[in-house]
Amino acid sequence: MDKKNILANKKIIVKSLIAFLILIIFWFFIYLPNRNYLSKIKLEVPGLENQIKRIEETMRQAKTVEGTAKLLNNRYLELNEKFFQRDEEGLDMLSVFARRANIEVVSVKASPKAAFTDQSGAKIDFQGKALQAEVVTMEMKCFYRDLVRYLEFLNSTFPALLSCEKMKITRENPKSIRLNVTLELKLYSLL
Repeated sequence: MDKKNILANKKIIVKSLIAFLILIIFWFFIYLPNRNYLSKIKLEVPGLENQIKRIEETMRQAKTVEGTAKLLNNRYLELNEKFFQRDEEGLDMLSVFARRANIEVVSVKASPKAAFTDQSGAKIDFQGKALQAEVVTMEMKCFYRDLVRYLEFLNSTFPALLSCEKMKITRENPKSIRLNVTLELKLYSLL
């Protein structure tokens, strides 16, 4: 009788282990990935709802000719404000914003401006003004958090179209937390 009980107990333990193993596999390969995917989707929902609201508002405004004209004029003014109106303004603002972010600007070098062209090589004009691009190389010394804050600021509020082409970060010395940064930006202006 003891052998039967021992054999029955072994079967129960083996079945329990198999059930537990199936549960673990389900947890790691099905439940967790789906939960993470749902979390990502939940984070995207408010942004998508805002986009839908903006599109609906645009559609309401554009129902009339006057609404369409007003919408286009506002969009034109918004785009025009993103460009600098003077040559030196962009370079000055890059340095000013860097200093506000506690970044020591060592040097700022700008390449000559060149007309911005489309894929076919034709110059791009807007309202009789030529779109131009110049490469700006900035050498700076700063801490990592200040650099991140500066780049976020440029990305969110800089009043010109700007792209970061290259960035090189090195330490002043192996034990230092201060960084030497070479930042290559492409600055667009409408002149």
